[in-house]
Amino acid sequence: MEHIFKDIAAKHWAAWVGLGVAVIAMAAVVFNPLLTDFGKGALVLLAYSGLVVFMWRSLLLAAHLDHRHLLTVCIWSFVMLALGIAALFYSYMHIISNLYPALDKLLNNLVPVLVAIWAAAVGWLIHFKLTTKAHRTNNAFAIIMEMRKNSEIIKRLEIVSYHFPPGSGPIPQSYVPFFAPDALTKARNAAAGAQANLSQIAKLQNGAPKEGFLRNASSALDTANANVEKAEAIQALKFVLNYYEFMAVGIKAGDLDGDLLFSSISTAVIRLFDRAKAYIDFASDEARGGHPDTFCDLKRLSAEWKSRDRNGRS
Repeated sequence: MEHIFKDIAAKHWAAWVGLGVAVIAMAAVVFNPLLTDFGKGALVLLAYSGLVVFMWRSLLLAAHLDHRHLLTVCIWSFVMLALGIAALFYSYMHIISNLYPALDKLLNNLVPVLVAIWAAAVGWLIHFKLTTKAHRTNNAFAIIMEMRKNSEIIKRLEIVSYHFPPGSGPIPQSYVPFFAPDALTKARNAAAGAQANLSQIAKLQNGAPKEGFLRNASSALDTANANVEKAEAIQALKFVLNYYEFMAVGIKAGDLDGDLLFSSISTAVIRLFDRAKAYIDFASDEARGGHPDTFCDLKRLSAEWKSRDRNGRS
């Protein structure tokens, strides 16, 4: 019900001109006793035409919105239909009824035809909107369930949660060197080299030098393995952010129920977006090999959801 009057609030100057014409024409019909029957009939048609100009754009926009605006379309289109039939009968009676009385039967038969056309159009719109709503809800539910059932997504989420836990600050500086796309490959190669070096030293004869070499090689291997973990954490973060970007694109395209996803996972998405800002900025920086459109829809969605949070999660 909240949208019934909000949706018809005209924002285009032509709509207000049409409403003004309708009001002036009807005022002339009601208050000018000098008008002929022809003049009255013509002014009623003019008033209805002005009302159509006022309403059509708002109704068209409401019809393109989601199911919550269906009541606006149903109620106001019926009002316009009823007013149109009334204007048609009034104008007919004042202009041509005496000249063409045979048209009475045709006019009476026209009413059920117009009502049937309106009912069919509104029925199709209701079916289409509710079916679309069901598909969007099912798709959004599938997105949420994938995060709880898909082993690959769960694994990446666990890695991200371990290295960048909820409630923590931005990505630590020690992870920044692993933002580059080839960082994981380089880290794994370095770890393989450190492991090979340790194996070679282990083959040396026992003695004091060997112990020192072993300690250094073991420390180097530990560092290399730690670097691999950090690089894998960044790759997991990239995977999750890409998943959220895919979700944001689906919401923008109208394929996912944004309200359901907002109620379910908006807090997790917003917090991870804030923690990952350093990586998102890196991936969007052309000077460092990124692209300015990287995660663009996730950025938009995060800003939108933050605004809804500030306004009471409406």
